[in-house]
Amino acid sequence: MKIFLFLFFPCITYGQVVYKGNIINKQSKEKIPYASVGLVKENTGINANEDGAFVLVSDLNPNDTLIISCVGFETTQFPVNQLPANHVFEIAEKPLVCNPITLKNHYTKSVILNDYNDCGKNDYASAGAVFQIAQHFKTPETNSLLSEINICKRDENSRFRIRIYNKDTLSGMPSADLVDAIIEIKSAKKYVRLNLEKYNIIIPEKDFFVAIEWLFIPYNEKNIQYKTRGKKQKNTYYKPVIYIHKTEGYQSHLKKEPTTWMMDYRGKWRPINIEFNFLISAKVKI
Repeated sequence: MKIFLFLFFPCITYGQVVYKGNIINKQSKEKIPYASVGLVKENTGINANEDGAFVLVSDLNPNDTLIISCVGFETTQFPVNQLPANHVFEIAEKPLVCNPITLKNHYTKSVILNDYNDCGKNDYASAGAVFQIAQHFKTPETNSLLSEINICKRDENSRFRIRIYNKDTLSGMPSADLVDAIIEIKSAKKYVRLNLEKYNIIIPEKDFFVAIEWLFIPYNEKNIQYKTRGKKQKNTYYKPVIYIHKTEGYQSHLKKEPTTWMMDYRGKWRPINIEFNFLISAKVKI
């Protein structure tokens, strides 16, 4: 569905502001579907639709900053008091960086990391403030090839993206993307298997992260109604809902490194101080 924009300035009503716009590739001028759009100070956001159009309603803060990101593109910030007059937001492609990697002539065996037998009963969903979650993995050898991931989620329709990150050696958090291609999954299955061999994802060191990126679009929205003290309440969360496994973890043993991280709309990673792993497994060839 095409969205035609008639507003050339944010629409302000009763202390709230409505931001509307189209996100395009700065070089090719093509629309960028499902880019992430957030406000840095308010830490709220949404995703553009399939045509690159977005509508974001927030509290009025003239000192806030609109932040737009998408895999393969530079994360770009726009102060809300200096937005483009035509409401066309251009973001630039990331330059191709040819880092030297060692690709083995052949791999002798495969290893499954963070393997699991069943999905269990505990799960994790985003209510909109958490933009990505990441699970840490450690391979037995350097320059391993990431060939497959498996995800255990609720068996309901959902659309989401996969990100593969290197590990920052100083902070221990996710850092640079290890693949610039958009890896998108649309599935109603409980067990999702994704073959990654066509991407040739080499893990240069032993540590890496597999991340789930939520798409905050109507397709993924789920509303739950319930009563509290006789009053009707409504909660909204977004699919996918990822199953988790309780572990002996970071919170009770603070000397251990966190294995799970979350990213908010400010683009900041922080550890999840709860004792669990996401039920995401990775197969690597060594």
